[in-house]
Parts: sequence; C-alpha cells; structure tokens
Amino acid sequence: MDCELVNADDVLGKQFDRWHTSEDGRFAQDPEENAKVPYKLFELGEGSEKTKWEVFASKRRASYPLQQARHLYDLEKRMLCAKRHKPPESKMTCCVAKFVNLVRNETKDDWETMNTAAAQLRNF
Repeated sequence: MDCELVNADDVLGKQFDRWHTSEDGRFAQDPEENAKVPYKLFELGEGSEKTKWEVFASKRRASYPLQQARHLYDLEKRMLCAKRHKPPESKMTCCVAKFVNLVRNETKDDWETMNTAAAQLRNF
C-alpha cells in the first residue's frame, strides 16, 4: 500500500474531515472495534489480478490542554489499515497521518507550547 498516495487522497481526506469524533483523545474506528466483522472487505484489480482486502479506518482527536475550557491546539491522527483477506497470515499495513491545529493564533509565537505540541503529536 502506497501511504503517500493514501494520505494525499482528497476523497479519503474529506471523509475523515466529516467524521466527528470526541475531543478527549479516544479513538473511533470504522467498522467499530467490537463489530462482528471488524473490517470492511474490498475487491481491487481486474480478472486474475483481483484481490480481496480487509480494511478499517480510525480517527483520534484531542484538544490541549486537556480538561481546560481554553484550548490552545488540537491534535488529530488518521489511520487506514489494510491486509490481504487470504492468506490469513498476511501482514497488515497501516497508513497514518497526524496534524496539529492551532486554536489560538498567539500559540504560534509561544515556543514552549509549540515544542510541547510537537512532542505530543509525535507520541499521539
């Protein structure tokens, strides 16, 4: 899976944008993690090259500082994972995109907050 193409896909990006999730850092997954089949099955390719893929997406958001009314920035993580349906031992590949969104314009001039946001994003 070419993660640069996946993460740059406008249609997929718009789908993630429309997906509303909590701001407390909990993830949401589609299909949800306790679904009877925890993935969606897609067929790609033509004729003898056709393959089936198990795919799921997840999104996680958090507004920082946590548990404060005045947030300085939001972190967001988008992940799309896929693996071949057969054989069952095939490896899963996940494409991840992370973003920081400054809620307050003055935050960009505060190097300590920006360093903290960058560290939190790396570990989010």
